[in-house]
Amino acid sequence: MMAKQMLRVPRLRSHVRGEETRHATWLELFFDLIFVVAVAQLSSRLTHGIRFTGLVSFVALFLPVWWSWIGTTFYATRFVAADDLIYRLLTIIEMGGVASLAINVRDGFGVTATGFALSYAVVRAVLVVQYLRAGWAIPEARALTNHFARGFGLAAAIWSVSIFVPGIAHLILCGIGLAVDISTPLFAGRLQTNISPDDAHLPERFGQFTLIVLGEGVAAVVLGIGQQALTRTAAFSAACALLIAFCLAWLYFENLDGTAIYAARAAGEIAIYQVWLYAHFPLVVTLTAMAAGVQYVVANKSPVALPDGTRWLLCGALAICLATIGAIHWTSAAPAQRALDRARTRLRIIASLLVLLLAFIGMYLSPMLLMLSLATICAAQVVIDLRNDGEITAHGEVEPPHEGA
Repeated sequence: MMAKQMLRVPRLRSHVRGEETRHATWLELFFDLIFVVAVAQLSSRLTHGIRFTGLVSFVALFLPVWWSWIGTTFYATRFVAADDLIYRLLTIIEMGGVASLAINVRDGFGVTATGFALSYAVVRAVLVVQYLRAGWAIPEARALTNHFARGFGLAAAIWSVSIFVPGIAHLILCGIGLAVDISTPLFAGRLQTNISPDDAHLPERFGQFTLIVLGEGVAAVVLGIGQQALTRTAAFSAACALLIAFCLAWLYFENLDGTAIYAARAAGEIAIYQVWLYAHFPLVVTLTAMAAGVQYVVANKSPVALPDGTRWLLCGALAICLATIGAIHWTSAAPAQRALDRARTRLRIIASLLVLLLAFIGMYLSPMLLMLSLATICAAQVVIDLRNDGEITAHGEVEPPHEGA
């Protein structure tokens, strides 16, 4: 019995009988906690001053951290991991790599660049081993697992080589490696529809990561208030920020489902599925950037307009966030829901344009008035959604349940 426990093989999720709905495991949730630290470290990069170069490096460092999480999540949503000694050892190594990413991300293009690159290479190398194991055990998945193993393995090799290259050449190699990494699924084509992700589990996992980022934003607001004397402006701005966070959570989670993944499997609509996937990156980036912007607003003691950098960080991040949520709505594939989600997409785009307008005219607005205006725009989105949902219910139009959830 002990020998059987020591060595098992991965299985396809579709081959697991009796598992109607796939939920996150305790190990997956524990894995997420390490990324909480990484997101907090990334957010702190924006609290030391708002500069264009700082924003670019913030996004550039966020991408490999997010992609590390994506890789593990997509493997887990396609395959039942072989919970044996080898899998647990690989998981420990992977968690160590992510923890090292979190430690080195704060200055990932400077003093800790070597440590950051090495950590990312280790995380991707572990994923390659996982895919090779899955391909060895599951012949029908071998074409997909080999494709991923080649692409992710090449990316890990390029990141490893970058460790020995100094200066700008190091950054160029990291950029090439990341481009190879991210483009690998794009060229998987129909292989992904044959072995598609779970259309219930994957949205749940993306929602959990989004929840982590939202939680970091709320924590930043609370800590920001606690570290200074509470003024009327700070209290009002914090209340508006919490309302904005609540509204964004409502807009995202109330419309989060697996229709894009279902479409990829049922109809081969890869483009919709990929829009859904890659749109989550600007979502989590802008949510994190907004948290940093709110910290500046709460710490602001002047009744006059916010500095240009703070205003544009806050408004620009919120505008992109709303537009991205609109893009996610657009990926709905259920016929009964598609018209409503397209309308929601248009509504989010209009809201994002209004937020950008506030960024332009915000130089004439007090911090309290600016925050109130932003919160009003977000709250209006929720109210309109509720009204539209009520109209659909009144007309008896209900989205039919889709298969394979």
